Amino acid sequence: TNGALERDTLALGALFLEYVDLTRMLLEAENDKDMEILKDIRAHFSAMVANLIQCVP
Repeated sequence: TNGALERDTLALGALFLEYVDLTRMLLEAENDKDMEILKDIRAHFSAMVANLIQCVP
């Protein structure tokens, strides 16, 4: 793996996919924090995923 992409296939690496999936699950389950802060964290995570989708061939 070279960064987030597999060197041979240019597919997203398993470690990076696991990070994104676990972060998503954590944010979906998290209800203890201040809702405004949680909304902000979710918005930033969503923006990162949107950028990732646009940048991956």
